[in-house]
Amino acid sequence: MSLNHLDMNPTAAPCVMVIFGATGDLTKRKLIPALCNLAQDEVLPKQFAIVGFASNDFDTTSFRKMLSEEIPKYVSTPIDPKLWDWMSERIYYVKGDFVDPEAYKRLDQQINEADKRHNTLGNRFFYLAVAPRFFSPIAQMLGQCCLTKEESGHWARVIIEKPFGHDLESAKKLNQELNQVLTEKQIYRIDHYLGKETVQTSWSSAFPTTSSSRSGIATTLTTCKSPRPKPSASSTAAAFTRRLARFATWCPITFSSF
Repeated sequence: MSLNHLDMNPTAAPCVMVIFGATGDLTKRKLIPALCNLAQDEVLPKQFAIVGFASNDFDTTSFRKMLSEEIPKYVSTPIDPKLWDWMSERIYYVKGDFVDPEAYKRLDQQINEADKRHNTLGNRFFYLAVAPRFFSPIAQMLGQCCLTKEESGHWARVIIEKPFGHDLESAKKLNQELNQVLTEKQIYRIDHYLGKETVQTSWSSAFPTTSSSRSGIATTLTTCKSPRPKPSASSTAAAFTRRLARFATWCPITFSSF
């Protein structure tokens, strides 16, 4: 089976996307604009929802209002109002601390409500747009609360955002901690500042073809040991959209391939 999913450009499988750190800059500057681009390109499924999770004092209504005001500041071209209405009505918010079990109960309830409302078939992925020190605690809480449990054909994935460890040893340690509660096929690691062409080439040649690429070691070494200038806002936004598109198009295929 070919794994060149960007060329195939299928629509991703139905799912709920949970964003940890949803009130941070990454969400409004890159994540939501990139998702809007994917929706415009018909890569996102119609059966889709977003649940933001953070400690800031929002509810679903105020979170949607904040995004509606902020997102236009960070997109290169205006978002079609109808598309934004479609996206906005699929966005929810849960307030809570990353290590509070009660907050994860509320998160579970909101995921289930979004799943029923938008018919996402019990699939979900968790995007960790947080400081690296929270990666392991969040993964542990997700495992303890059974939010990453896969059964009855439903899948669950966790995306680690930003550098995976600061050196080889810390990357191995984080791998060990994640593998205590997640299977390897459930873990994805990306860096939204893969700006150098050589890094992008290395990523695209290695990541789609070998399951070992998910170990994060090669990309961690590249990230930690090859300092590079920060690219322009437009180039990083485009690269970030491509990263999300690559993940989105993996969903319906990769889950049955490994």
